Amino acid sequence: MVLRTPGLDEFPEEAAVIGRLLTGYGELEYALCVLLGDTLNDVEVAVKVMFRNGGEEGRIQIADALMRYKFEQTPLADAYKQTISDMQHCRKIRNQFAHSLFEGTTQQGTLSFVDLEESARAPGMTRIEAVPIALPLLEAQEEYFGYVQDRLLYMSAEFQLQEGRTSSHGETLPATIAKPRRHGADW
Repeated sequence: MVLRTPGLDEFPEEAAVIGRLLTGYGELEYALCVLLGDTLNDVEVAVKVMFRNGGEEGRIQIADALMRYKFEQTPLADAYKQTISDMQHCRKIRNQFAHSLFEGTTQQGTLSFVDLEESARAPGMTRIEAVPIALPLLEAQEEYFGYVQDRLLYMSAEFQLQEGRTSSHGETLPATIAKPRRHGADW
């Protein structure tokens, strides 16, 4: 038996990007874990506290609770806060796809999806409404994930430098890019 995903089968380029966003989010969580490990100077503890109990939002909150005060004592405070906000945005993008149904050909000729969690949280009657997600937006979201990953790696290297654990590093803080919309009709 093969899992049927008719909407994604009809839009293979979009499906490939969505697949990279879903699986690539783990790379972002790992980069956040490395940052936490570098901040605590103990990667093993970072892995155990972040991944022992499930949940993407909880992992970000745990890491932030353990790191924020350390970053607030450095010139990296603003960059750190922005990076955590950016990570939360990536989580929202990832989750909308992880908890969705996809539809093929629509009037707009684009892939559409129903975010079941968002639909269930809507006030009043449950709104099972498909929203479009075009390839250019998906590509912008993928670029944003890479940007956030680069920010996390920079923060990790720069924190070690600030703490005197290294004398230099090759990372650069990427220029800020705008948060992409989550989908074609943000609710």
